[in-house]
Amino acid sequence: MTVTAVHELWGRVTDRVRRAGRGGGGPPAIAALDIGTEFAKALVVSVEHDDDGRLVGVVRGTGRQRQGLAHMQSGTVSDIDAVVANCRIAMDAAREMAGRRPMATVIGIAGELVKGATSTMTARRD
Repeated sequence: MTVTAVHELWGRVTDRVRRAGRGGGGPPAIAALDIGTEFAKALVVSVEHDDDGRLVGVVRGTGRQRQGLAHMQSGTVSDIDAVVANCRIAMDAAREMAGRRPMATVIGIAGELVKGATSTMTARRD
């Protein structure tokens, strides 16, 4: 992913956060999920304005779940169902601690075999 692509992605996220913040009901939240070999870790961050009017993130909730020995091997997913379950546990813990549902999630996963791509999806949730 090029620097330009990252900049464009960040611009879309901040525009969406600004629009959501105008709707009332408290500051919008976004989540971060790091899928690692040893742990799946999650953060829920509220997006707020600081004293200078800049958008800043305030961590409101955290969660982590240890990956089993057979779930990930050398940075490669070997049991996708177990990794998804671990990610769900970490995200649920972070959401519960934060007391809010994120409007977007940024996911990070690394490894030799990982190739990057950017996609955007919109889905209605009940």
